[in-house]
Amino acid sequence: MKQTNGPLKAFMFVGLIGMDLSITTIGGFWLGRLLDRKQHTEPLFLIVGVLLGLAVGIFSLVPMVKSYIGGK
Repeated sequence: MKQTNGPLKAFMFVGLIGMDLSITTIGGFWLGRLLDRKQHTEPLFLIVGVLLGLAVGIFSLVPMVKSYIGGK
């Protein structure tokens, strides 16, 4: 019987989670910083951008986690 949820798949999944959260958070940081420089409102948009980036990252993880644990 072949094991489908081995340690390699778990490591890959954890790496995917880390990559997803870091890319969306860095993207929010970059966009917020750009808007702050244009509007001279530091650090308002930076904080909003980071929080939105985290939220987007978390919501994009939901389908991945569901498929990993066997849900639809």
